Amino acid sequence: MDRLFVCGDTRSIILSNDGATLLGHMGIRHPAARTLIDLSKSQDNAIGDGTTSVVVLACALLRSALPLLEKGMHPTLISHAFRRCAAISLGIVDDVAILLTPDNKAELLSHISSTSMSSKTIGQACDHISALAVSAMTYVGGNMAASSPSLNLAKSVRVLPLSGSSMMSSRLVLGTVVPFRSVCSSPFPSRLHGGACVMVARLDLEHWRPRIWGAKIHSTSLSQHVEITQREREMIREQCARIAKLGVDIIINQGLVYSVAAQCLEEHGVHVLTVTEPADIDAVARATCSSVVSDLDTVNPNKLGRAKALQIVTIAETAFLQI
Repeated sequence: MDRLFVCGDTRSIILSNDGATLLGHMGIRHPAARTLIDLSKSQDNAIGDGTTSVVVLACALLRSALPLLEKGMHPTLISHAFRRCAAISLGIVDDVAILLTPDNKAELLSHISSTSMSSKTIGQACDHISALAVSAMTYVGGNMAASSPSLNLAKSVRVLPLSGSSMMSSRLVLGTVVPFRSVCSSPFPSRLHGGACVMVARLDLEHWRPRIWGAKIHSTSLSQHVEITQREREMIREQCARIAKLGVDIIINQGLVYSVAAQCLEEHGVHVLTVTEPADIDAVARATCSSVVSDLDTVNPNKLGRAKALQIVTIAETAFLQI
């Protein structure tokens, strides 16, 4: 059941059934109550579910401890008893635990996912969304974790919310999917195979700026302004030539790349794509095993990445680049 919460200071309205969200906006100052809120946030960060349950359980334990405190029992003894109870409870959980096997793995994970999502605002799409979640985590944990033991499974699965359709239209796309914009005059091929060399960058290729902080360039005549502009374009072309010399096929840049640099790179056979969100550029860097380039003076072939295949996919009438 969703709760309508009105914040006292900003008068903003929050509609949610998540315990951590509601507790985080209550503005409670009591130290004990703040501890419960921190407990809920820790549960949300560690597991992502059960935020209300841990608060209810903690309140029940505190309620049970109150008569003991009134009888004069020391809090240290009560805490020690709670720890012993926790050890016994974990032992019971181990006894009733069901071992995951290749035969029951898919069914059990589906039940776990459905149970976790039953209290969320998913409604009739619960079974569909839980199946997608299980498929995604199974793919990441089975295929990608084998090659990268230190892989963070939670950060390896992205959820992209899109408007214009129902939750039943949600689908799993293998690989990295990011919204993009092509700035070259020639169309980007809908499918590209063969291992393209990719540079993931945060560069401003259109404007040259002095490296001395606060330095300015003044022109006193039109001829000087034209000369400065021509020199700036020559420096941009030199930068583009350096990029092409590295064997780069595609540049995926955070931020816009304007006409001069885009045209020069296209002449060298380098296609330029732009993204806007920092999370998207980081996801592309992880997918291509490359480093984000922010300075051309420090770029080298080791910072470049490879993409076995790139293609354009359309999801909810929005074009995405799939790597």
